[in-house]
Amino acid sequence: MLELETVLQRYLPQSDAPLDCTQHQTTHKKEEKRNFLDQEQIQTLLKELGLTQEELMMLLDLYLKKMKKVLPLLKKAIDAHDYKEIAKLAHNIKGSSGNFRFEDIQKRADEIESMAKLKKVEFDYDSLFNEIETRIKQIETTFLHTEL
Repeated sequence: MLELETVLQRYLPQSDAPLDCTQHQTTHKKEEKRNFLDQEQIQTLLKELGLTQEELMMLLDLYLKKMKKVLPLLKKAIDAHDYKEIAKLAHNIKGSSGNFRFEDIQKRADEIESMAKLKKVEFDYDSLFNEIETRIKQIETTFLHTEL
């Protein structure tokens, strides 16, 4: 997994958008329900990241493969109440998602990470995990049906 991080860091600059770590809410206000990867958004990403279409698609494919490996590990850590592992994996998801400007996933992963670092037993980790998992599936579905 370290090789993937190296590739992502080489091609994708970190998002400049700071995360607001002071607001931790388990419910999120209405967010845009559109698919992330419409043509306008793809063109914006290509411009912001300075990538070719082929590079972007390759990196999105690597991101999705990474998430397929990390998400089950995060779910296992949540079920085991392993807060150190939850924080580590959520941090991983947050960083990778931030590279692609997936702010909704980034914010949820940040919230999970922050709560795990505080060992908040009463926090609803499963709910945010499910939201992240659903959103990644939406991105994957869109990605598979996107032609550049």
